[in-house]
Amino acid sequence: NYAATPEWLVTGELLGRAGGRARYRRYVQSHVTRGMDPTEYTGFSEMVALGSREFLDRARSLVKAVSPEQPDRAFVFRRVPFGNIVSVVEQIKGEAFADFRDRHGDWGLAMVLYQARWQSGLTLARIGELAGGMTYKTVFAQVKRMDKKLMKDAALREIAEQCRIDMSNVET
Repeated sequence: NYAATPEWLVTGELLGRAGGRARYRRYVQSHVTRGMDPTEYTGFSEMVALGSREFLDRARSLVKAVSPEQPDRAFVFRRVPFGNIVSVVEQIKGEAFADFRDRHGDWGLAMVLYQARWQSGLTLARIGELAGGMTYKTVFAQVKRMDKKLMKDAALREIAEQCRIDMSNVET
């Protein structure tokens, strides 16, 4: 809304198809926030950069020293490698990934996929490849199921939080 809408862009038609401005905004916001509470993204633009490893490395070189006025810059570009995520879940479970990866009903694989989705910056397809050749659709389904389980299961939520804490202590 900082500039006039170009004549060729028919926003009324697009917004009408989407169910109105408010519904469209919620739809876009759900993709940006990945279903999380938007208030958790205050200052989001100062905290992360999204892109390929090469882009992140280049952007990291442009970030100046962290100052008291910009404390969030300490978290710029934090991405946890997939192997580190697997190691953290293995340590919490007390088993090797290869032992629980294919076990039906085990929460270990879903936890690895869930954490990789939110902590690694990898695409669903790449996560699937690294997890043993899963399709991106399968990874997406597992992540969504884990999301639902975490809402209902406090013990599993604690495990997910412990994974997140342990990953923050792993060198990336």
